[in-house]
Amino acid sequence: MGEAIVQIREVADHLQTLASQADTLSMKYELQSNCKREREREKGNLEAEHPYGTRAKSKKIDQRLEQFQRDMQDQMQEKLAKLQQEMRNQMLEA
Repeated sequence: MGEAIVQIREVADHLQTLASQADTLSMKYELQSNCKREREREKGNLEAEHPYGTRAKSKKIDQRLEQFQRDMQDQMQEKLAKLQQEMRNQMLEA
């Protein structure tokens, strides 16, 4: 029984060592990935990240503004056409 406990402790120690090594490798990978991303960004090959989604939000706002402008332009053209028709009718009546 005592030998089994010793083996369990050895396995636990080994697992702790492996977990520590995995954390170290993960941190190294993350640092390398960040460095690579920075180099790509400096080269202009990668767009800057916007953590608050400002680029996507501003794109949506721009799209809504463009749609609003198109709608307003359509309405103004309709009103202009209506006014022109009314003026033609008045000229014909006179």
